[in-house]
Amino acid sequence: MDIHPIDRFAAVLQRSVAARVFEGGWGDPDLVGALTADVLETPATIAPVLGASRTTRGCRWVEGTFESPEWRLPESSRTARFVWARPEGGEDATVVLLSAWGEHSLVPRLRMAPRLAERGIGSIILENPLYGSRRPRSGQVITTVAEFALMGRAVVEEARALMAWVQPHGLVGVGGFSMGANTAALAGAVMPFPVAMGLLAPSHSPGPVWRDGVISGAVDIEALGDEGLDRLGDALSSVSVLRFPPPDHAKHAVIIAGRRDGYVPASTTEDLAAHWPEAEVRWKDAGHGTLIWFHRGEWLEAIVASFERLRAATG
Repeated sequence: MDIHPIDRFAAVLQRSVAARVFEGGWGDPDLVGALTADVLETPATIAPVLGASRTTRGCRWVEGTFESPEWRLPESSRTARFVWARPEGGEDATVVLLSAWGEHSLVPRLRMAPRLAERGIGSIILENPLYGSRRPRSGQVITTVAEFALMGRAVVEEARALMAWVQPHGLVGVGGFSMGANTAALAGAVMPFPVAMGLLAPSHSPGPVWRDGVISGAVDIEALGDEGLDRLGDALSSVSVLRFPPPDHAKHAVIIAGRRDGYVPASTTEDLAAHWPEAEVRWKDAGHGTLIWFHRGEWLEAIVASFERLRAATG
């Protein structure tokens, strides 16, 4: 696999200075199974509590909270938090932006909101379960495979609930980078109504990422036991967009991916694209780091383009 040198360097740095991932082993086996539990046909109904609105940078900003549909989260994580940025002139579309791995701050996604607002698109920036103010503990948050599985399940259900809640305000979409793109693809794949999807470096499943990507070097293999990495890949591969029949709106998805991505192997994005054959894929000669550093603006354009495709189809 031709991996961008920056991704190789980042992987070495991660192995040498960062805490081992899954150092607590597998954790509660029932929670590991959270990944494969049946998805509810109808998203959870939520009634967010909204704070005071403030206007700046062409947006009306409101913070909101709601009770997570995932009751198995730690008590400190059950209150979902988000920021809703709406164009001053009103919006006819809203995208829910999901977190990448380790993105405890909302700032990177908040910076996208004014630029999307210029295009008439509102943004809902969701704080990931177990991240930021929803952290159950200090230090390394994800210590077991069970916690990772529960987090993934929770963010998909929270994103679906938010999309259903905001639907009265116009077209709805979902987007993310890396892990956020994977959870966005999963959430979008099981929505009961058409949604736009603008995805940067998506995988169809977390399994190939943790087994075949360079992040595998950060896994505490000893804590996972014999053949730990293969077992981890198999367990996480049980949740995949490929499990779900392609929704009709998958043809409106716009995907940006890197041919030399060391973290999200190009093959897992190719598998997603093959499953959604009418989706548009824009390949870049880039790695994982250079995708988000130099192509964030193109991700924003992918979100806009997906809404345009959806709007043309729905009239």
